Amino acid sequence: MLAADLINNELPVLKPGDSVERALQLMTDFRYDQLVYADGQTYLGIFTEDILLNFDYEEKLDAILPLYQDKFVYGHQHIYEIIGSLVEENVSFMAVLDNESHFLGVINTSEVTRSFITELGFGEQGSVIEINLKNRDYSLTEISRLVESEKIKIIGSYLTGSTYDLDNNLKLTLKLNRKDISSLLSTLNRFGFEVESYHTSEPVDSLEKDRYDMLMKYLSI
Repeated sequence: MLAADLINNELPVLKPGDSVERALQLMTDFRYDQLVYADGQTYLGIFTEDILLNFDYEEKLDAILPLYQDKFVYGHQHIYEIIGSLVEENVSFMAVLDNESHFLGVINTSEVTRSFITELGFGEQGSVIEINLKNRDYSLTEISRLVESEKIKIIGSYLTGSTYDLDNNLKLTLKLNRKDISSLLSTLNRFGFEVESYHTSEPVDSLEKDRYDMLMKYLSI
């Protein structure tokens, strides 16, 4: 899924000729505290409610300096690339530009987050496990083989931690298509994989429960 596919054409875009009053009214009507600012195909930045409240209602936006003029994503970027930028910048919206830096539209951070969760498969029923391992021991092929040996499918995964140093600790999060993962936890333990935590609605009785946390946080924003 690319950034261009996530554009929401229903989101309002502020223009240089708009007044502060109109901008604030749009924010009120759409229940946002910030909106993207553009002039045709030229992206200009983002205005926030806090900034605009410092000016007279009759003031035109072209006389006010916007924020985030250098914050945008390109339409060809994959959702995996842009999700970090959206969270890091702590903005509600992000402008999407084409390869020639022409303004294409706006994406909504919360909508992208929902799409990201769906893309990872974390909205599906099943279970989630977290595995701690050293970078040098990381092999998704081997872990997948063990999972599939238990007739379970991996429907989503993500890796956290730096992969540049072989001695670094990594955390692999797997979303599985089955709730009953008792036998899988036993198998992973037998092959030396440390399952830090799991989340499933089915009881896990083949391993001592005090070796695992009973709560697992899903991807949060």
